[in-house]
Amino acid sequence: LTDTEIIELAGVIESLQDNIISAYYDYKMALNQLKEARSMLVLYNQNFSKALQSGDELEILISSNLYDNVQLEEFEHIEKVKKYELALIRLSGEKAVKKLNLYQYNIHNELVDQALINAGAERISQ
Repeated sequence: LTDTEIIELAGVIESLQDNIISAYYDYKMALNQLKEARSMLVLYNQNFSKALQSGDELEILISSNLYDNVQLEEFEHIEKVKKYELALIRLSGEKAVKKLNLYQYNIHNELVDQALINAGAERISQ
């Protein structure tokens, strides 16, 4: 290799390192957002259940709306996690990503039934 090629190669390697670091932090942030959304989903589910038991229509309406919004938010975060996970796998390899200490959440076990999301989306689009 010539000196020029070595310099260009060093620049490409540095750019790849920057991309890997950026993808890692994006993935980590998306996992944290998913964790927060799932904890809110559990809380709002409990609030919605209590509202149903109380029979207060206003409380049911408010808690239902909050619960629905968090369900959609969770779905969006799952999609972000998948996107950033694939980007990280593309840059660093599947074995390296699986060895990360971030695999605390199984994103493939969704708390929300996909059929419910699809039914809600159809209802909104009509």
